[in-house]
Amino acid sequence: MMHGSTRYLAVVLSLSLGLLTVCQEAASEEEIPHRMDMAPAEQAVKTPGDHAALARHYEKMAAEMDAKVTEEQGHLKRYEDKSYVHGRGHEAFVNHCRLLIRAYKQAAVGNRQMAALHRGMVAAPR
Repeated sequence: MMHGSTRYLAVVLSLSLGLLTVCQEAASEEEIPHRMDMAPAEQAVKTPGDHAALARHYEKMAAEMDAKVTEEQGHLKRYEDKSYVHGRGHEAFVNHCRLLIRAYKQAAVGNRQMAALHRGMVAAPR
């Protein structure tokens, strides 16, 4: 038989684990912005068309990072607005979402910079 405080702790822990997966899903190995290795594609570039294709790829990735920022901002707002639901651990959720938002914003900026670089290579004569 569980006592009141033990039952409360069990409920809080199970809710915390369930809610943490919302932000954790966005941070899975394949989705972490800085884990993409573009070196092989960068080394294979030979024509202006290759540069244009890479510029489009980087622009697409920047747009995806922007979407992830928006998604995480929604999670963050819910965590901040309903802190009473998440109990004492709510700050961990808030901090985790803020870190993801910062990482996704940085990834979007980096992708836009790379897109601009490759667009410049398309326009510049060799």
